[in-house]
Amino acid sequence: MAAPWWDSEYKDRSSLEYRVYVGNLPYSVDEQTLMDYFADYGAISAEIAWDSEMGRPRGSGSSTSRTTSR
Repeated sequence: MAAPWWDSEYKDRSSLEYRVYVGNLPYSVDEQTLMDYFADYGAISAEIAWDSEMGRPRGSGSSTSRTTSR
C-alpha cells in the first residue's frame, strides 16, 4: 500500500500495490494455488485467512499485485 504523503520514507518504498479479496474458496486451496490463479495479473503474494479455533482455512483470502490489468 502507498504511504501517506507525510511519511518521510515514502520515496524509498516500492511501487503501489493492489490487493484483491477472494471469497468462497474451497478449503483445499493454499497460498501457492491462489498465487497460481492470479499469476496472469502479476501476483506478488497471496494470503489465506485461517480460523484459529477450527484450525482450518476460512474459505477466503487475498492476492496482491502491482498491476491492475493483464
